[in-house]
Amino acid sequence: MYSLADAAFAAASNSRGDTAVALETNISYLEAVDVGCVLTATAKETHVGNRTAEYEVVLTDEEDERIATFRGRVYRLG
Repeated sequence: MYSLADAAFAAASNSRGDTAVALETNISYLEAVDVGCVLTATAKETHVGNRTAEYEVVLTDEEDERIATFRGRVYRLG
């Protein structure tokens, strides 16, 4: 689950065209999932500063239930 959330975080944080590097991340696992469960990651920018930005990635299962919340902060190099 962490790898999926991190990939969504990377895609979202680099979508503005400037290279973004992670400063910190954390994840809260809310529910267990079974092998084969289809997961969806939805990333949202929650704060933008001059050089830093913050993102929240919500992982949901096939029933659209939240199973994990990932938060990350980046530094923009550009």
